[in-house]
Amino acid sequence: MQEPRIHQAVQAEQRFMQDRDLVTANDIAEIAERDHYAREQFVRDEGIRIGQAKDLKDGVTKRNRELALNLINLGVTRDQISQATGLSAEEIKSLSHLK
Repeated sequence: MQEPRIHQAVQAEQRFMQDRDLVTANDIAEIAERDHYAREQFVRDEGIRIGQAKDLKDGVTKRNRELALNLINLGVTRDQISQATGLSAEEIKSLSHLK
């Protein structure tokens, strides 16, 4: 320990580690910081999961509407279209006006 500043830093760390109140306060602060980071990560991951699920649902709905419109153009009955796509009679009726 030739360098005085390094020696001082080591002594300060030793004093810090011997003071139980400071060590406990520091441990609590570190735990709180890790908890905060974990909560942020969870919220971010959950938001991504929800967004992906919504995008998938929107994509399926859009595809079912496109399929229903094709079936309407082929002359398939509304009941059959509803069975094939899961769309309601009202949705199919509204699509019928688009052709």
